[in-house]
Parts: sequence; structure tokens; C-alpha cells
Amino acid sequence: MTKIIERNTTIPTKRSELFTTDSSNQGTMFLHIVEGESERASQNRSLAVLELTDLPPRWDSFRSLLPRIPDPADGSDST
Repeated sequence: MTKIIERNTTIPTKRSELFTTDSSNQGTMFLHIVEGESERASQNRSLAVLELTDLPPRWDSFRSLLPRIPDPADGSDST
């Protein structure tokens, strides 16, 4: 589990985290978004499960994704 927005962060805020696939040529990635106080994801509230499919094949290196978490105050994602 990776914490992207820490507890008591002043809002509005933006955070991002770079994630990579586990192996070359991996076509699907799952991101499970949770909120809560526990260090264990299973003990927190599930907000979304994103299935990213049809990722282009990569033989030379692993696929990298940089999801952006919207501002929790109003749901916007302005850059």
C-alpha cells in the first residue's frame, strides 16, 4: 500500500505517485483507491478499483503510470 495523501493534509492539494507494472509486456494494471486510518488497505473504506487495460506491450522496460488524485474538497483536477 502506498500513501499518496497523508492525514491532516491541508486542502485543496494535489499529489501523484509513479507506479510501474510487475513485468515486461504486462497488458493490465489494477489500482485500488482507499481512505482510512489503518496501515492495512483491507481495513479502510474502498473508494474505487480501477482496471487499466490494453496497455501497449513493452519488451525493453516496465510500463510506468502516473495517476493524479483530484482535490478532495471539490473533486476538480485542474492543472
